[in-house]
Amino acid sequence: MTDRSAKMALIGAGPVGLGMAKALLEHKIPYEELEADDDLGGNWYHGVYETVHIISSRKTTEYADYPMPEHYPDFPSRQQMLEYLREYAERFGLREHIQFNTKVVMALPLADGKWELELATGEKRVYKGLIVCNGHHWHKRFPNYPGKFEGEFIPGAGGRQTRAGDRRREFRVRHCGGSGARGQDRAHERAPRLLVLAKNIFRDPFGGNDEAVVSGVGAAADDPNAGAHYGGKI
Repeated sequence: MTDRSAKMALIGAGPVGLGMAKALLEHKIPYEELEADDDLGGNWYHGVYETVHIISSRKTTEYADYPMPEHYPDFPSRQQMLEYLREYAERFGLREHIQFNTKVVMALPLADGKWELELATGEKRVYKGLIVCNGHHWHKRFPNYPGKFEGEFIPGAGGRQTRAGDRRREFRVRHCGGSGARGQDRAHERAPRLLVLAKNIFRDPFGGNDEAVVSGVGAAADDPNAGAHYGGKI
């Protein structure tokens, strides 16, 4: 057991984790930031597809103490969001406090108010306190549903790149989680001139994520004549 009880443990180096890290530094609270991946950025680094743009505007998304660059569009791209987070970490000296490739697999509250953490390596540490900023897109969920689906499963949060040479003109895609717009984005990555032929929306009766199944025909993803026309709306 490694004694880190003089410091706070901060899990996650995504947008929220970085903001929390800056606050801890400003208030001179000792901490260690533990990040499972090999770089910062959270969902914008490892969880979203390559062509995604954030759906909240630049002005409502940026940190209050570090505005996004003026040349950014109203709805920045994945790469712009990632660059912004990296610049934020550099500006406030956050990176040097992050331990990358450090995955926490267990957190246990102790009787004296401290926290015991176990890492994927088997190492156990004790911290003064725990702040969890691990996000909600890190684990893909594939719900069960009646019937059998013969198409391809593409999680809304993941599968960053469209496969080169995918020349299928007919396909079925099941988009799991998030909004119908995200499912349509993923389908158009595979066939930019998609014509949606059929769709089914599976509603979650408990208020969770809905799922969309898209069937369609369209131009291949690498078709030079393919435009950005959206054929149907989910």
